[in-house]
Amino acid sequence: MALLERAAWYDIARTTNWTPTYVAESDLFPEVMAGAQGVPMEVWETYDEPYKTSYPEYVRIQRDKDAGAYSVKAALERSRMFENADPGWLSILKAHYGAIALGEYAAMSAEARMARFGRAPGMRNMATFGMLDENRHGQLQLYFPHDYCQRIVSLTGRTRPITPTNGPRSLPAVPSTTYSCRAARSRSP
Repeated sequence: MALLERAAWYDIARTTNWTPTYVAESDLFPEVMAGAQGVPMEVWETYDEPYKTSYPEYVRIQRDKDAGAYSVKAALERSRMFENADPGWLSILKAHYGAIALGEYAAMSAEARMARFGRAPGMRNMATFGMLDENRHGQLQLYFPHDYCQRIVSLTGRTRPITPTNGPRSLPAVPSTTYSCRAARSRSP
């Protein structure tokens, strides 16, 4: 079966605005959430998003990106880089993975708000894919370092967080190094 080019159907498929009949438009899109700033719905409907994709295209692109990311992870697992790394570098690595996942979660939450309360249909469509993407980024930021938790314990012999009072003097005091790998393992299924 021949598939239509995205350009032939995309604009029709994403035109999903309707005139509400059971609730006021201000209840459907509260100003505090939508941030329309008085711009009427007719103007929002002319918004043409700069990034257009369909779900099959999104999945194909993400599959290709995942193949690259997981191949890098597999190569790093075969190397001795982690075992030979300076303790300061390991602290920075833990700080990075601990902080970035939270930022990705915050970005996903913002995209979810736009997916629900965006006034333009194209904006909602684009935000839905953005939300999926930020969710995947957060998952990768948690999945990749997960295997290192056990390695940290076996390398350092520590089952409690490194803090300025119990850690070696050569380690910098990084606030996010208080993350406990033992606590993470106890929460995993």
